[in-house]
Amino acid sequence: IQNNHAKPIFLLSKASPLSAVESDSFSKLAAQNALSSRLSAFCASANLLCFPDSLPPMFDQSADIKINYGPSAVVGQKVYVNSTGTKGGSSKFTKQKKWVGPGIFFRESMLKKGKIGSTGENPFTMKTYLIRYWNKEIQNNQAKPIFLLSKASPMSAIESASFSKLAAQNPLSFRLSTFCAFANLFCFPDSLPSTFGQKVYVNSTGVAGSLVNYGHPPNTKGGSGEFTKQRVEPGKFFQESMLKKGKVIPMLDINDKLPEMSFLPRSISSKQPFSTLKVSELKHIFHTGDNSTTETMIVKSLSECKRAPNPGKTKRCVSSAEDMIDFAVSVLGRNIDILTTKNVNGSKQSIMIGSIEGINGWKVTDPISCHQLLFPYLLYYCHSVPKVRVYQVDILDPNSKAKINNSVAICHMNTSSWNPTHESFLALGSAPGRIEVCHWIFQNDLKWTVVD
Repeated sequence: IQNNHAKPIFLLSKASPLSAVESDSFSKLAAQNALSSRLSAFCASANLLCFPDSLPPMFDQSADIKINYGPSAVVGQKVYVNSTGTKGGSSKFTKQKKWVGPGIFFRESMLKKGKIGSTGENPFTMKTYLIRYWNKEIQNNQAKPIFLLSKASPMSAIESASFSKLAAQNPLSFRLSTFCAFANLFCFPDSLPSTFGQKVYVNSTGVAGSLVNYGHPPNTKGGSGEFTKQRVEPGKFFQESMLKKGKVIPMLDINDKLPEMSFLPRSISSKQPFSTLKVSELKHIFHTGDNSTTETMIVKSLSECKRAPNPGKTKRCVSSAEDMIDFAVSVLGRNIDILTTKNVNGSKQSIMIGSIEGINGWKVTDPISCHQLLFPYLLYYCHSVPKVRVYQVDILDPNSKAKINNSVAICHMNTSSWNPTHESFLALGSAPGRIEVCHWIFQNDLKWTVVD
């Protein structure tokens, strides 16, 4: 990017939290098609969306529990074998086909200087802590109660400390799906982010479909006959004439309903299978069962990415920040910038329009829009948007007149090819080609534009 504009905080916030060492380690696993062997660690370290069905099953509740590597050691969520290869002194272990973590056991011959190997996973878990707590508080020689120990949190000490910090800061809801998975909680579907197909939304070309929000690219025709009967949320659509300083208008809910995730480094994302023909490979990586939530999520997003763009448009699904930058540069050149809505203040309430800046001198341009899709790792659908005006607008509190937000609005100037049943026409009382249609940019969506 060849300009002196400040680096976009939004894009940097989506960068992978992996350290260089972690990135290199997971990249090597990806190259060997072995990421599935470290899925829980990968999901936690890379800030991915891993549903409960994509994590390893809980340990056998009937197993004996000890805190060493003896005949029946249980470490975390996995059952490991001791040096004799038995569990509980029986041959039952070999029939259970439990997965043994890499690096937990090794031969003496492997202790050589310069030898590369895995250190395995930290064996200290909350079960270990509970056993120690029992020994401290219960003063007898009775065997530890298997039932109570089986109810202990499956989290490791590191995971427990991490979620404890989130709980203290009161943002656990932002990591709900990960928390539910790692803590083995009972989370109903309505307490997790909804997947595709639950509601019908409208995209920017007026074609109904099962997309995440109305800002998504066109080409779907999955709407039902009941679609036009739905009530249009106040403030969802408006005309350019409403963008006047001092004017009070309603704003819709611009909150992003998808969970917080991060991009993968390109060194890892480039090694992932990404095709509707390779769903089985992705299911293997993310421990995904048939007809599961994760499988539905993967198939829907891959299908969305596979669809051809409308004539005259270009699109790409990107799973790394590098790929997003490269796509934007390939379409708009190197002198570009990112526009995003600063926060969600003003959502679902009346707002006052403050100062207005017309991007590119109020000219009609063809910027790029990027919208998040639901996937195990951060995935954006980026596409060109023809014949629009883009605005940056200060949002004021109508009572105090204080600035509470800086939002991006986009106005589609040519609606002649839109579907007559598009809800914008229902909301604004017009028809295709007769008016322009404007809307706000949702939280975590973004616009790439050429710098003035």
